[in-house]
Amino acid sequence: MPGRSLIVVALSLCTICLLSLIVGCSHPSSNVQSASTNTSREQKDEAVTELAATLEHPLMSPSGKYQLEVLEGYNGVVHFYRFNISKIGEKGSDPAVIFCSKDTFRKRDRVFFLWDNEDRVWVYSGDVGTYYWTKTGDETWIKSEDITKNKVEVPENLKILLSRSTNPSR
Repeated sequence: MPGRSLIVVALSLCTICLLSLIVGCSHPSSNVQSASTNTSREQKDEAVTELAATLEHPLMSPSGKYQLEVLEGYNGVVHFYRFNISKIGEKGSDPAVIFCSKDTFRKRDRVFFLWDNEDRVWVYSGDVGTYYWTKTGDETWIKSEDITKNKVEVPENLKILLSRSTNPSR
């Protein structure tokens, strides 16, 4: 019976896919880690949270005037990160969002969000490159289009992150 053969082939393919998923997720190189061990990945993550904003840890600007917050989302096709910039209120009151990034950066790529010494926000994406946002006088933030054309030096923190870490914002 040709219909029965088709069902057997489909079930076999589903079984193979399921087994591949199970084996792949249990492989030592997967992102799943035991909470009881201090792995090199965890040490790298500590370096990231010191130098860059992450989902769990917003990052204060060097001037103390702004906070960089990483957000995650899903557009129906791809999981991504984006960021908000908040202004810190008088006497350290709760930050108020003043800029929401429309740019998104694929979650599966290496992505870093950080400040430089001039309170510019920098984003490194292994997919689309490196960009920075600069504040204008009226609290508007403008994205750079080409860091090589503008001859802007990449922040030292980003150089450190790129040399030490292998995974984004986690």
